[in-house]
Amino acid sequence: MRTWLVVATLFIGCSLHAHANETPPNSVEIQNPSLFRALQDIRQVLKTDRTEFSFENGQTSKNCIEYLNLLPASPPSETTRNSEIRSEYLLCDSVRIISDGPFVAREKKLAGYVTKALFEKLDLRTFPSSLRNRTDNKKNTLKTLFPGQVKFQDSGLQIETSDNFFKLEVVGVVHRGAKPTTEWVVWVTDEVKGGNYKSYRTIVVRASEEPSGRYAATMYP
Repeated sequence: MRTWLVVATLFIGCSLHAHANETPPNSVEIQNPSLFRALQDIRQVLKTDRTEFSFENGQTSKNCIEYLNLLPASPPSETTRNSEIRSEYLLCDSVRIISDGPFVAREKKLAGYVTKALFEKLDLRTFPSSLRNRTDNKKNTLKTLFPGQVKFQDSGLQIETSDNFFKLEVVGVVHRGAKPTTEWVVWVTDEVKGGNYKSYRTIVVRASEEPSGRYAATMYP
């Protein structure tokens, strides 16, 4: 059963405003149940207590409102513990990305071509990860770096080796504008075994305008 949800623009002062009749709402397909539940009550999600997250300027956040307001002012502290805690704030990232304009959301299973495209066309050089230093001009996708090793899942894919665990989970697909451009909101789990490197981040993936082109990712924020 498909569930539909209409939400107005999110402003990080924890207020919602409708842009009356300016543009049609963005169409959003949600694959992650926790994200869909969050979009049903954005105010509550913004205020929900989370583990304290620290920034390099010495300030800390305890909820999405504080986290999203502090991000533009200072990078997060680069400690292993802080990197682990950031996994709790991926929901904040995604709510902010989706709610930057009026939107209509529904729960929908991810189309198979999305995971196929991430496997074959996502250029790993376009965003920071532990896999980036393995890439070159010929090998820069999961398909070329790990042929036969990537596991496909309902909402993404993952690779586990003796050294790494790397996962891409598509949590939302956003169609923006009257002539829509499409963005995939993706949670990245990136862990190096036997070391202190753990990274949990949100990226936005956009397709190349060329049918045979590569896909690029932008790290949020």
